Amino acid sequence: MKVSTLSASLMLAMMANVNALPASISDTKSTALTPAQEEQINALIVQLDSHTAKRALIIDSAELQKRDYAIVTQILAAIDSTNLAPMIIQGLVDNKNLQPIVTQAAILIIKSGLISLDTLFTALTQSGLATTVIQDILDDCTFYQDIFKLALQEISGLVDKIKAKLSGQNVNLKRSENETDLALYVEPVKRYDPNGVVNQLLESLAQSGLASSVVRALIVDPQFLQYGASLLKQLFDQNLINFSGLLSAIKNSGLVTSLFKEFFNVSTLKTVIFNSLAAAFNQCGGLTISGSPTGLVTQTSTTTVLPSFTATGTTIPTGTCKRRRKRRSYNY
Repeated sequence: MKVSTLSASLMLAMMANVNALPASISDTKSTALTPAQEEQINALIVQLDSHTAKRALIIDSAELQKRDYAIVTQILAAIDSTNLAPMIIQGLVDNKNLQPIVTQAAILIIKSGLISLDTLFTALTQSGLATTVIQDILDDCTFYQDIFKLALQEISGLVDKIKAKLSGQNVNLKRSENETDLALYVEPVKRYDPNGVVNQLLESLAQSGLASSVVRALIVDPQFLQYGASLLKQLFDQNLINFSGLLSAIKNSGLVTSLFKEFFNVSTLKTVIFNSLAAAFNQCGGLTISGSPTGLVTQTSTTTVLPSFTATGTTIPTGTCKRRRKRRSYNY
C-alpha cells in the first residue's frame, strides 16, 4: 500500500511513498567538513546570530516569515548536504538548551496530525515501540471498532479466524504481496561534539526562536524522513517523550487508522494486530462491528525547496512564503 502525506505550515512537505522501512542515517560517510563547508557554517552562525538580534525589531510579519524561512532552509541544507546529519540530529537531542524545545515541538506536531505518517511509522518501528502502541490502542474500545473495520479489509475471514484463535486453534495469516518484514536498523555512531562548530550552530539556533521550525520540517516533510525518524527515535529512546505522552499524542492525532494501515504491511505487526483484536474481541463487541473504516486520512503537502550549501557564500533566498493549508480527506 502507498500512503500520501499531510500538509504542514511554513516550508513543508510533499509525499514520499514507502512500502518498507528506509535506511537509517548513513554512518559510513566521513563527518569531516571541508574548509569551504566549515567556512559556510561559521558564516551561517554569524547570520543566525545577526537575525536573532534584529528579529524583535521586524514589525512586518510577512518580512519576518520570509527571513525566518530563509534561515531555516539554510540550516536544513546544512543537515542535508554536509554529512553532519548524525551529529546535528544527536545535538538537537543532547544540547540542554534545545532539548526542551525539540521535545515539546515534536509532541505537539504528533498530536496535531501534521507529522508525516511515514516518519511516525518509521520511528515507531525502529524504536521497537510499534508493538506496544498497537496493543495499547486496541485495548481501547474507542479505537478498536475502526481498526476492526480496517482489519476486515486486510484479513480475509477475520471473524472466523478470531473465533478459531479464541477456541485455542493455531491460526496462520495469509501474507499479502504488499507485506514486508521489519528491516534491521543500525544505530548511527553518536559523534556529537559539544565543543565543535556543530554545537556553536545549535547554540545559536536555541537562542533564535527557530528551533521548533527546524524540528517541524524534519518530521513533517517526507524528504527528511530518515532525519526526522532518527530524531524521534532518539527522543523515545532517551524517554524525553515518555510512552504515555506519545500514546496520548497519537490517539489525538487523527492518524490512528492510517497508521494501522501501515502496520498491516509488516508481517510481524499484522500478527500483533490480529492477536490484539482477538484479545479484546468480546470486550469491544467484535461480533457487532461491520462496515468500512472512517478514520483513514490522505496527507497532502508541498516540498521544502532547499538552497545550495556550497562554498559560494551564504546568500539568503528571497522568495515569498506561501501559507500552507492543512487538508484532510476522510474515506467513508
